[in-house]
Parts: sequence; structure tokens; C-alpha cells
Amino acid sequence: MDPQLQQVIGAVQANLQPIFDRLQNDINQLRVENQQLRVELHQLRSTPTTSTSQKKPRLPDPTKFDGKQYKFKVWLPEIKAKLQVDGEAIGDDTAQFYYVYGNLESTVQAMVLPQLSYAEKQKSWDYKTILEQLERVNDNPNAVQEAEDAL
Repeated sequence: MDPQLQQVIGAVQANLQPIFDRLQNDINQLRVENQQLRVELHQLRSTPTTSTSQKKPRLPDPTKFDGKQYKFKVWLPEIKAKLQVDGEAIGDDTAQFYYVYGNLESTVQAMVLPQLSYAEKQKSWDYKTILEQLERVNDNPNAVQEAEDAL
């Protein structure tokens, strides 16, 4: 072969080698990405999903209870409804306990600190203990009589 032709072929190969190396590198990266996407797709296909086109309605969060007795009668059914309807979305017993606790103003939270302390010590996260304490404090045994008297 002609030395000049060999020189031209060598120069062309030298110029093409970096391009070939970059293409090979890109191909290898695409293979890795493809494999990662296949794994992710397999995980998504094997994970049970809920229909996103028909989301379950969610109740609004109740306003924080501020300790005023006349507001308790409205707040209590709201918080109970929220926990009954959205309890699963809120989370486990611990999350529901803290959800109720978090829906109290700080002065009312101070009132139920014994329930929080007990729950932490016993690892017994029953939000109903908070509601029962608040019912005891906000219960008006004369409510029926006062209503009759007002009439």
C-alpha cells in the first residue's frame, strides 16, 4: 500500500477515534440508564396502586380548638369525622394521636400533657384519651337545664 495513503488513513483513524470513544461511552451510559429504567418499571408494575383518576374526597382539617367551651361542641364532631374518614391517610395510631394533639392550641395542649406523657411512656397512642379528657373538662352537666331555662 502506498505510504501516503497509509498516512491519510492513519490521520482519519486518529481523528475518528475520539468520536468513536465518545459514542461508545454514550452507548454504555444509555445501557446503564436503560437497565435502571427497566428495574424501575418492573417495581412500578409490581406495586399495587390506587386509581389517581378518582381520588377519594378529603375532609378539611378542623380549626385548632382554643379551649372555649362553646366551640368544643363543634370541634369534637369535626375531629372525630376527620379521623374516621381520613384516619388511614393520616397514618397509624401514633400519627393520629399527634394529629389530635396538633389540632389544639398550646393552652389546651398543656391541659392534655398527662395523656401525652402516658402515651410516650407506655407506647400506647390512643387519641381517644385526649378527647375523653377534653370532654371531662368541657362537659356542662347543666346544659339541658340551661337550654330549657333559656326557652
